[in-house]
Amino acid sequence: MRKLLLLLCIVMNGRATLEEQQRLAAELFNFVGNNSSTGHKERRAIYRKHYYFIDFWKHGFKMPIYFNTVRDPVAREFSKFYFVRAKHVLEYINDTFKIDIEMETWKRNSKKALGKALENIEKFYPVVGVLEKWNETLTVMEEFPKTRPFFKGITDIYYSKARKEGKEGRINYNDSNKPKQGITPKVKEALGEMLSSEYTLYKFLMKRLMNQYAVVTLLKNISSSHDASSRGEAYVFDDE
Repeated sequence: MRKLLLLLCIVMNGRATLEEQQRLAAELFNFVGNNSSTGHKERRAIYRKHYYFIDFWKHGFKMPIYFNTVRDPVAREFSKFYFVRAKHVLEYINDTFKIDIEMETWKRNSKKALGKALENIEKFYPVVGVLEKWNETLTVMEEFPKTRPFFKGITDIYYSKARKEGKEGRINYNDSNKPKQGITPKVKEALGEMLSSEYTLYKFLMKRLMNQYAVVTLLKNISSSHDASSRGEAYVFDDE
């Protein structure tokens, strides 16, 4: 596993070459123990790391179940700016975001990249969570068929931990890099234009998550009603 973590440092810090992708795929499946040919059950495991999407099929391996979370693109870039600044000398911490956006060095809004991202999400990501809809994300993770085996009970675990830490009701992410200055309307508008393709993706993922949430909530309610009926409980519905 240590070897695997060292390999992921390469992938995490840049796009992996085909050779690096092949090595990563092999290491992952060796770790899991893909012994289906010998009649042994595969071990269930979760691997959590930042790296570019890898098509395991191209390397002769079964595709894993991908899971990811996203957040509002402008909020993400704003947070990332101050996170990076926080690691360097103090006089840079409070630099405003306009320093970067006025350099006009970003190359964004590739239609081809957006199309490929949407295709990969539909094929390989049964659930993509949204930070701004964290309660709904937890519910879908816990109830959706493909993710349920990995995330069963996560809602109780998450909020139990939050209660112990006095953070109940808060989104659990580190805001230690919270900027000392607010984002101006001009900067927010400029960022929104630069990130238009990412907003297209974000809105798609938000709609997808909320549709999934509606389905799993409906199924939970139906299941609860069925359980109540089987116990002989009666309900009176008001027609008004």
